[in-house]
Amino acid sequence: GSAAASTVSNGWDCYAVSNVDSVYDLYDVEGGKVEVSYLKYPVFCVQLSASDQNLELLGNSLAAIMESIGDSPHNIGFLNRLQSNDDTGEIERFTDVYVFARSKERSSVIPSLKLGISEMMGVFHAQSDDELDLLTKGDGDGEGPMYQALSDISHVDEETLWEAIKSKLQQLA
Repeated sequence: GSAAASTVSNGWDCYAVSNVDSVYDLYDVEGGKVEVSYLKYPVFCVQLSASDQNLELLGNSLAAIMESIGDSPHNIGFLNRLQSNDDTGEIERFTDVYVFARSKERSSVIPSLKLGISEMMGVFHAQSDDELDLLTKGDGDGEGPMYQALSDISHVDEETLWEAIKSKLQQLA
């Protein structure tokens, strides 16, 4: 069962964003065929998850979210993962899409570093020893420079954006 799934699925969960265990809110499209989660993450992030049988609906859901985001800067990351079906024991393939809505490209916390999809996912690439020192300083409370940089560039009005996203997703039914 689940032991096989965790053995097969290693690799997709190496990103900070794929290990978030708290959400602000959830929305199910067509009875849960696509699960949409507003994640508790330093930068505004919505995760969409669907099995391979529902990829068209996943695409339509992503399009609805993109309409809601409009001209705001954003990044999108796609990951596939394998998961054991609790009923049948079979391994199913899922696609997770992470949509990050931002206010700007660079943070005043780390002004030398452009923040792209890797950084949104939680993987920062230091370009120098000085940048590495800046990225890794902190007291280990989980809100060091990387967290602060992501928080600094997050979408300006997160709650309003989430409500707009849910409204667009309701129109898919």
